Amino acid sequence: MSIARFMLAGCAVIAAASAAQAQTDPKAVFEPRYAELRAALESRDPAAVGKVVTPDYAMTDIRGDSHDVPGLIAMSDRMQGRNGTRKSELLSAAITGSTAKVEVKVDSASTREGMDGQQHQMELIAISDDSWVLSDGVWRLKSSVQKDLTVKMDGEERFHQAN
Repeated sequence: MSIARFMLAGCAVIAAASAAQAQTDPKAVFEPRYAELRAALESRDPAAVGKVVTPDYAMTDIRGDSHDVPGLIAMSDRMQGRNGTRKSELLSAAITGSTAKVEVKVDSASTREGMDGQQHQMELIAISDDSWVLSDGVWRLKSSVQKDLTVKMDGEERFHQAN
């Protein structure tokens, strides 16, 4: 094989590897960041949450009200409660340069005392559109906008709103 062919083959291998790296599943980029955010919210630690979100982070709930980090922690605590569980599922993710759009579904479940004095299995399912920015080599959550919210009690839907 001539030197020119060898170099051409080497360039082709490098180009193919670069293309494969560029096509990395964006969901895989953000799953660890959501896990870190979930842990920070469970610890109710604003400094830990601040490591995942931007300083100007804003969350818009289904009613259109805006919440900063302390508001997000309070809302998260109400959604999950002290004895609850929380799962998140990335429905879609797309990276464009130093920004990204992620659609995420958060499912929180807990046992709570109802107005009837009985314990009930509560579930809250929220779907939001999240915007991320790449800052100093780290992805940070800039905003979240809830677009669908369902509340269930003992498996029965009690409330649903979609925007």
